[in-house]
Amino acid sequence: MLFCAITNDTGYKSSAQNIYRSFKFRSQIVEEKFGEGTSDPAIFGQLIIDSGVTPEVADNLFKNIRLLPSRAKFRKQIERWAASALEEITESK
Repeated sequence: MLFCAITNDTGYKSSAQNIYRSFKFRSQIVEEKFGEGTSDPAIFGQLIIDSGVTPEVADNLFKNIRLLPSRAKFRKQIERWAASALEEITESK
């Protein structure tokens, strides 16, 4: 939803960008707790795999952590989502 609002330049673009920035700012907490670079899902995931923690421990770790997709790494998918959202809006009118 955020990415569609930003990409489609809707009236909610500014709000969506502010929300995304707020989420990005929260990633600092992960880095403070687990180390530099761990806000990158690939690095954090590899850290969990390499640690060999039990599923129960991993579940507890992830209880308060959410994945924030990278706009740059998911550019193509975001463009498709945005185009699809625009299609749905125009079809419903």
